[in-house]
Amino acid sequence: ARRGGLGRALMAAAEAWLLERGAPKIRLMVRGSNADALGFYEALGLERQDVVTLGRFLGEGGG
Repeated sequence: ARRGGLGRALMAAAEAWLLERGAPKIRLMVRGSNADALGFYEALGLERQDVVTLGRFLGEGGG
């Protein structure tokens, strides 16, 4: 159910919770291919930042 305002409400609650605890910043990880999510977060005022994330799968089969 997109466009119902739930995502905005959850983000507002998360930001309020973080502010109450003295957090200076919120950071999210979003796949670059997820245009809908990127658009949503950018519409809320979040900005893309120059950060590199490294990772690898562990265990047999690599995934």
